Amino acid sequence: MSNLRGIETGLKRRSDGTPPTFLDRGKAVSELLVALLDELKPETSAPKKDQSVPREWQLYTILYNSYVLEEPNREVMAKLYVGEGTFNRARRRALRAVAKSLAELEASAGRCLL
Repeated sequence: MSNLRGIETGLKRRSDGTPPTFLDRGKAVSELLVALLDELKPETSAPKKDQSVPREWQLYTILYNSYVLEEPNREVMAKLYVGEGTFNRARRRALRAVAKSLAELEASAGRCLL
């Protein structure tokens, strides 16, 4: 994954002139995935902590809370008032959306470089 054109073009040589390390690549991949995840964020205002999460915020909430905030799945399911099956289906949809965005980014990076 760190060999994606979008990652490679964003990586710079370090200040001492050495090539990027695996940690640098990992950070770049992480930043890219969080940026792609932010594309799932609805344009409506974010729900307040004491409110239930609206349906349009479910995909973003599942991935953000699970992978960025590292909350256990059970806590995320409880916050969304959904069962395990619904949670897993929604998470798959959300992951597909991020993967599709990544593929589109890679395709556009390929066109720009050629």
